[in-house]
Amino acid sequence: MNSAYIGKLMELAEKDPDIIHLLADSGTGYDEMFKRNFPNQMYNFGIGEENMVAAAAGMASVGKKTVCFYSRCISGL
Repeated sequence: MNSAYIGKLMELAEKDPDIIHLLADSGTGYDEMFKRNFPNQMYNFGIGEENMVAAAAGMASVGKKTVCFYSRCISGL
């Protein structure tokens, strides 16, 4: 799944510099590949998932197209 997700995200980011990839400490090799190709379009918030979502909202309010990735989204339930 990560391969398909990052592959499509990279395809979109190449065409649109307003696409911003936000992640919460997933740290996969695919994320590193994205960061290598688009260093100004990726931010890793570590274990600050709430901060990641707040930052995504702020970025979206100024026209950025944010994509949040959090692989453990059910673990807090």
